[in-house]
Amino acid sequence: MIGRDDVEKRLGTLDAEIRQCNLCPERDQFPATSRTFQLGSQKNVLFIGRDPAKEGWRKSGTAFFKTDGSMLQSGKIFSNQLKEVGMEIEDITFVELIKCFPVGDKMRNPRRSEIENCRRWLDRQMGILRPKVIVPMGKECYEFFRRKRVSSLSACIERTESVSYHGIPVVPIFHPSSANQKCNWRNVVILKGIMEEFGGD
Repeated sequence: MIGRDDVEKRLGTLDAEIRQCNLCPERDQFPATSRTFQLGSQKNVLFIGRDPAKEGWRKSGTAFFKTDGSMLQSGKIFSNQLKEVGMEIEDITFVELIKCFPVGDKMRNPRRSEIENCRRWLDRQMGILRPKVIVPMGKECYEFFRRKRVSSLSACIERTESVSYHGIPVVPIFHPSSANQKCNWRNVVILKGIMEEFGGD
């Protein structure tokens, strides 16, 4: 079994490669403090977001945190959900589909071509981490692994769809945002099930 230090070293080497990627014409420069992964104490469960918040961990270096050390609103909500299953936000292992955000001040959704350009990096990160389960956060992120559009993430979760990526089970949760607060308790239920099935050594 690969040790934690070796995993972090290999992810760091890959991180340096990702910084040199120029496949997308509209890409920002990686700040010196940024990282494309968070390696927490819980490595079996890989949480995956869609793309980095412009003032979030791409600048702060810590997932769900701003540069001033305060937590993003989504981080506050997600942190409360994790605490319900006995975890802290620093415990999670986390990456994103899109490794950088477009240049300019106006935020936009990532293009399909940008998502596909980043697929190689995500696959290599997962090859190093070797998680037991993938947990996409939100509908758009889940669509990537489901390989088709999703009209309702809630319906997909209720049906307990059987989806896998490279043989790894995919279990989605709702994106932890203020707009999804009614789904908070449902995330807690899903997270409890994930940790019971996949959280052990």
